[in-house]
Amino acid sequence: MANHAGTQDDRPLRDAGGAATGTVTVPKDMTEPKVFEDALRRSEETYRVLFQKNPNPVWVCDAETLRILGVNEGAMRVYGYAREEFLGLTLADLHVSDDVPSLLEHASSPQPELVDAGVWRHRKKGGTIIDVELVSQEIQVDGTRALLAMAIDVTDRRRAEEALRRSEYLYRTVASNIPSGAVGLFDRELRYIVVDGAGVLDAAGVSKEALVGKTIGEVLPAETWALLEPLCRGALEGRTANGEVPSRGRIYFIHTLPIPGENGEVSMGMVMALDITARKCAEEEVRRMNEDLERRVVERTAELEDAYHHLQALSAHLQSVREQEQARIAREIHDELGQALTGLKFELSRLAQRLRGHPGGVSDQATALGAVVDETIHNVRRISSELRPAILDDLGLLDALEWHAEEFEKRTGIKCTVKAPRRRIEAGPDLGIALFRICQEALTNVARHARATAVRIVLARNRGNVVLEVHDNGAGTPPGVLTGAKSLGLLGMRERTRAFNGELVIRGAPGEGTMVRATIPCRD
Repeated sequence: MANHAGTQDDRPLRDAGGAATGTVTVPKDMTEPKVFEDALRRSEETYRVLFQKNPNPVWVCDAETLRILGVNEGAMRVYGYAREEFLGLTLADLHVSDDVPSLLEHASSPQPELVDAGVWRHRKKGGTIIDVELVSQEIQVDGTRALLAMAIDVTDRRRAEEALRRSEYLYRTVASNIPSGAVGLFDRELRYIVVDGAGVLDAAGVSKEALVGKTIGEVLPAETWALLEPLCRGALEGRTANGEVPSRGRIYFIHTLPIPGENGEVSMGMVMALDITARKCAEEEVRRMNEDLERRVVERTAELEDAYHHLQALSAHLQSVREQEQARIAREIHDELGQALTGLKFELSRLAQRLRGHPGGVSDQATALGAVVDETIHNVRRISSELRPAILDDLGLLDALEWHAEEFEKRTGIKCTVKAPRRRIEAGPDLGIALFRICQEALTNVARHARATAVRIVLARNRGNVVLEVHDNGAGTPPGVLTGAKSLGLLGMRERTRAFNGELVIRGAPGEGTMVRATIPCRD
């Protein structure tokens, strides 16, 4: 027999006539109310656990005053208030002041069911503002209307959403303002997710709205897609790439790059297209102009080289003519004037002898005239030698240089030495006179500008070249003077050297003297 909790109820027994004959005890079952009480107790315990242990903040507040009647551990943890502090606050105290009127309006409305109250700004104990998503429902507490409210902190989510909106706004702003280009995001199936930019219609032939959801290959010509596809697939494989791709009669600079997802793996790619048709046309025009300019430069250079060769030939001819003319004048001076002066000297000598003993010193005057004639003869020979030293034609370059060095030392007082190999250096008459004139001009510059006390002349052979070097120990020459175009002497030395395909080097520095070196090819 089952055990049942309960009480006994004594009832009278009656006979057919209704008279009491005894009593009967009837047990009364009390099981059902006890089960209900246990269930209610368990339900309240479950509610208490759910209320207290919920990680989100939960409050119970008076529906009229919004005074907080109860609070869970999540609210204390998130907001920083102790339980006693919460019980001294209203729900409005947690809201920023601007939101309180809306809160009061919301609380005054009946809420028989769970209501999503939206996102509100709450202030924590330390003053920090957080965004919370509030849900509430009207309940009864001790016969009084109350509100059960739960807050979910969505601050990070809202910031992320705001950052995403800001990023998308910036992206669309940048993309839509690219002057002649477009930007697109595509998924791993090469399908457009987002497309924007002023040049979309020109590049794809359709509007940007019509591109979303289509693959890149669907909207581009086959020849364009063949060039673009490797770049896009490379982006999905994590590579950044650039290239130039033609499309619909225009040329685009393409830049593709991978876009990683939250897990760090590539989830999509970005393609940026910039219309560079005008730039390429300009580059082609510049290239064509450069080619035309180069052609003209080549033509003008050839003309200048031809003119230069003509000038060189003319200069060489003038040098030759001048040397020939100087040689002729030197011979005439030496032969004609020299002979006349010699004869005059002879006659003056005879006249002085005849007039010896005559009064008035006539004989002495004749002798003095003879001395003047001697000096004139010496000057004539010097001038003749400077115009064309006969020793150069008779004995060769080395003897002419040695003679000129002696004359230079006598005239200037600057010690001048000549160094040459034992083996005689043979040079033709034209080369010989050119080297002699170079040495002559170099020594003239030493006498005029160097303030030197010694000068050395070196004549040598080196690897098929004749080398003439004149080096003084004077004050030196600044570099700008050495390359100056106004020095006719230097220009003359250079022209003489170039006439034989040689090279003239002049080096000088203040305090280190000056060196002039002429190197001219010469076969034995």
